[in-house]
Amino acid sequence: MGMCLMALSLAEVWQWAVLILEVALGLGMVIFVHELGHFAVAKWCGVKCEKFYLGFDFFGLRLCRFRWGETEYGIGIFPLGGYVKMLGQDDNPARVHEEHERSLLEGSPTEIDPRSYLAKSVPQRMAIISAGVIMNAIFCFVVSCVAYGLGVDYVRAVICDLVPGDPAWKAGVQIGDEFLVFDGIVEPRFDMDVRARIALADMDHGVDVVIRRTGEAEPLHLNIKPHRLPKNDHPTIGITLVSFSTRLAASRPYLEASAAAASQPALVPQDEIVAVDGRPVASYRDLNVLLTERRDRPVRLTVRRHGDGAQGSSLAGPTEVVVTVPPQRFRHLGVVLAAGPIVALRPDSPAGRAGLRAGDRLVAYNGEPVGDPLTLAERLQRLAPGQIMLEFERKGKKQRVAVQLAANYVFEDSPRPGSPLSIPVLGIALAVEPRVKAVLPGSPAQRAGMKPGQVLASGKFFPGRHEQLAHDKPIDMVFADQERTGSDWPWLHSLLQTSAPGTRVLLQTADGGSYELEPHELRDAHYPLRGLVFEMLLAERKANNVAEALMLGARQATESLTQVPRTIWRLATGQVSMNALGGPVAIAAAGGAAAQVGFSYFLLFLAMLSATLAVLNLLPIAPLDGGHLVLLAVEWVRRKPVGEKVLLPYVWAGVIFVAALMLFVIGKDLMKYLGGWLGG
Repeated sequence: MGMCLMALSLAEVWQWAVLILEVALGLGMVIFVHELGHFAVAKWCGVKCEKFYLGFDFFGLRLCRFRWGETEYGIGIFPLGGYVKMLGQDDNPARVHEEHERSLLEGSPTEIDPRSYLAKSVPQRMAIISAGVIMNAIFCFVVSCVAYGLGVDYVRAVICDLVPGDPAWKAGVQIGDEFLVFDGIVEPRFDMDVRARIALADMDHGVDVVIRRTGEAEPLHLNIKPHRLPKNDHPTIGITLVSFSTRLAASRPYLEASAAAASQPALVPQDEIVAVDGRPVASYRDLNVLLTERRDRPVRLTVRRHGDGAQGSSLAGPTEVVVTVPPQRFRHLGVVLAAGPIVALRPDSPAGRAGLRAGDRLVAYNGEPVGDPLTLAERLQRLAPGQIMLEFERKGKKQRVAVQLAANYVFEDSPRPGSPLSIPVLGIALAVEPRVKAVLPGSPAQRAGMKPGQVLASGKFFPGRHEQLAHDKPIDMVFADQERTGSDWPWLHSLLQTSAPGTRVLLQTADGGSYELEPHELRDAHYPLRGLVFEMLLAERKANNVAEALMLGARQATESLTQVPRTIWRLATGQVSMNALGGPVAIAAAGGAAAQVGFSYFLLFLAMLSATLAVLNLLPIAPLDGGHLVLLAVEWVRRKPVGEKVLLPYVWAGVIFVAALMLFVIGKDLMKYLGGWLGG
């Protein structure tokens, strides 16, 4: 046993070492290509290159160096970029005056070293300065072509989870919808195209999307206007950028202590669910609907079993196995909060057709009090698709109206902090108020001494320890905050449904009370998804020939190169927060995540990084390449160098700006990553 654990540990160490090396080489390659552009064109123009460095060797600190010919090559200890030191060219403002005086020397050209950067014509110097940017753009294109030649796995843009009351939900997007076009991008990818387009979308005009929906003959055209929540770094439309297949995950097919863990016979990794109680399943939405419709009773899953999990030899084809999965009771703390007002309605919803609107408060249905808002969706689902008499309150006055419930048996969770509750059969999103309306008899809350009338203020969620998720950390909860758009109560109970044994919740009330509770299971409420864990719904985009690889590479390069200016503009207008920026550690972390997905995906990350480096270096800020190009353009027009009174402030301002920006993003990195590690 000890030998096995040691082997596993060494294998993990080796895997991480290879990953770190891959990321380091990739990031170094992007910088190398940029500096190689400067170096090659400088040599071609006859300029003497004194140093070629990856990383900066401030104070003479370097990892290694060697001399080949007239140039010193090395790797500096500060991994913030790289540089080529040319004779007569220096980015240090303290030496600008010296170089400026040399550029103004009169007399024979031999008084300036003919191999000096300053001895070259303005077009030659422009070529040298712009070569790094051009090389990065070329590298972006070439690497993208290679990636698509190898084939790139991506997450299909099929909606499997969305936030009730958010822009996509209010626009009419449903679970199971697939984006055919998203903001002009055909066949968009969740993890690449959709994520970037949402973050950089125009919140006033919104994004135009074309959707394929099961059962609809024609694609649907919608416009979704993103919004930016308080304390968020960028806009959102309220969709979770993951898409699930109907195949169970390879690592763990179900959560421990869930209903799926008690299935008979046992489910195994990679089982593909093809039917529920004999009804065929073609998509995650089909599965969601069938499980939700049967949430309170056992279901018989027909699974297609592959490989060693199938009966007989692993060489045999897949076999079908029928597995019975019991219902999963809803995990609850025993605290019933008051239902708040309707915060949003779906287009053409049953509630909307009956005349309800945002701000109305549900009081009762068919003479029964609304009760616990957490279980309202299931109780109303049992009455669908029938008609109910709904009592509600509007501006202090109670009204009654008949509502025809929709046969909408899809389960819509509350997947993020502040999410309201979805009531699909009514087509509404419902707020939850922090006032304790009731405490269930025999519940953890009653045993802890909680009482009706108390007001929840905040809390903390302490996850149990999943074997695969032993690093889970406590999560702060807010139940009453005027700056927040909603309570974390629905989100907290969403987390409880997938929590491990040992999970605890600390509730703090406005009167100073503090109560530590463990969830218990309700007899008459259920969680439809039963702890099943699914694989991502992936597709591969691979070029069939060289021409297609070039086309896909050009599309990727164009998208990458234009995304950076859009980001800068959104930062300038305040739509995207400066907190969204990351420094070297964040870049390395993103590279590591991309490398774990696959080599081709990592190549696309390098392409994006190379495009970012190219565009940022074109900004008209000294000491960036764009700043040098501005000075050279002025010199070309004036036919003489920029005056010292303008040059020195311009260079110093640029250096101070770049230094301040670097300190900001590095500080953010340290707070995010180092703070996270120290926090446990």
